[in-house]
Amino acid sequence: DTLGNLSQKRKIPTVSFSQEESFPRTLSKIIKTYIKKNEVSIEQIGIGCPAILCAKQRQCIDFANLPQLNGVYLLDELESYLPNIEFFLENDANAAAFGEFIFAKNHNKKDFLFVTLGTGVGCGAVINGKIFHGGSGNACEIGHIAMGDGKVLESSIGKKGMANLYKEISGKQTQKDKTPLDIVKLHEEGDASAKKTLQKIGEMLGYGLTSAIRILDVHNIIIGGGVASIYPFINKNMHEALNKMLVPYYLDDIEIICSELRNQAGILGAAALCFQNTAGRES
Repeated sequence: DTLGNLSQKRKIPTVSFSQEESFPRTLSKIIKTYIKKNEVSIEQIGIGCPAILCAKQRQCIDFANLPQLNGVYLLDELESYLPNIEFFLENDANAAAFGEFIFAKNHNKKDFLFVTLGTGVGCGAVINGKIFHGGSGNACEIGHIAMGDGKVLESSIGKKGMANLYKEISGKQTQKDKTPLDIVKLHEEGDASAKKTLQKIGEMLGYGLTSAIRILDVHNIIIGGGVASIYPFINKNMHEALNKMLVPYYLDDIEIICSELRNQAGILGAAALCFQNTAGRES
């Protein structure tokens, strides 16, 4: 609702979607089933997805996790199957940033970067109370900042990158990748390689944030995403990197906090796309 209360939450693995029909058609059937089962009327639906979108935010240009949607005019197709529903589409990190802006109760920031740590590294920016899209709609992809070692940031500190970094540092080529929480647990048990891995993750995140802060001149950073729980174990080295690379103009008032909404930020932000013109905070 407009206060940010989430009444229901359900996960549906996309691998369960039929391969015999299009993704939009399968999704539309799920929505129809939900409407019928719950006897509700839905007028608008907001969608957040980890993809590069067209400037009008109706087409998926590059969707790494669901390549069958590359080039698909997602909203056009959904609206053809569900003509009585209006759809809104946004990058998932932007949606999370918007959700934090609209619904966070313990801060009232109107300019901030929202960095998501998860499968990859995403980033959305709210500038003057509005999502910042850049020139063609896909600004703030800090996960793809080149790190000087032939890799981009999320290749090193996304989930897979963290697992590979631990293997590289420890020399242990385990069959099953270590999750970020596995690495934290090993660190707490005194594993020196896990400690060094977390230090390196914090350092690389600090360098990535340095570039974003310098380019956008935004001094408030909010950390969210499914892996944000490791933040207490990486923040010291992250701050050391920031202190090394930034001048006092930025450091004097920089503030880095964890998301108040945690994993709900993206869901709530996507929903808020439906009423962003009427539910925004007073400027």
